[in-house]
Amino acid sequence: MKKLLGIVVLGLLLSGNAFSETCEKDLSYELSWLKPNYNMLYLNIFNSNKNHIIIPKIKLITKDNQLIKEFKPKDVRDKNWQDNQVFSVKPFGKNFTSFGSSKINHKVVHKVLFACASFVE
Repeated sequence: MKKLLGIVVLGLLLSGNAFSETCEKDLSYELSWLKPNYNMLYLNIFNSNKNHIIIPKIKLITKDNQLIKEFKPKDVRDKNWQDNQVFSVKPFGKNFTSFGSSKINHKVVHKVLFACASFVE
């Protein structure tokens, strides 16, 4: 049953891998940087919905909506994380990811956009 669910979810992600308005409504985030060099970005993501939300990609955007960087999030707290896993946030839950940002100008990052798909557990 879990494999079938995984196939269905993966199919949804591949077919509709859009940066959705649903994510903006259901997800909020706190962005912080490792100081003083700003070479690591930390992102706490909060789900305010009853659905499980899968996030295969995250985009960093400037004030005038130009793409700075796109990356695949990893659950950095999961010691057994594998590259083929998909980052997700459980219903009414939170998750944490980080990204090496030594070549990103932290002063121009204005917002974060999420590619997402959601399903009821």
